[in-house]
Amino acid sequence: MNFWRLSADGTQTAFDILPGAQGSQPTQLTSLLGRLFFSANNGTGAPGTETPGNGQELWVIG
Repeated sequence: MNFWRLSADGTQTAFDILPGAQGSQPTQLTSLLGRLFFSANNGTGAPGTETPGNGQELWVIG
């Protein structure tokens, strides 16, 4: 999933936590003091693990 920002010259991608079809599955988006807090999976896990990635982790934008 991409996070987007809207600027005066159009819409632009802010960043993509996990590029590709799998997606980062962000949940629990919460805005606080000008920051966006959420849980997402970046897909970086140990090779050969049953579930790739570190699981859902806390992320902050802003």
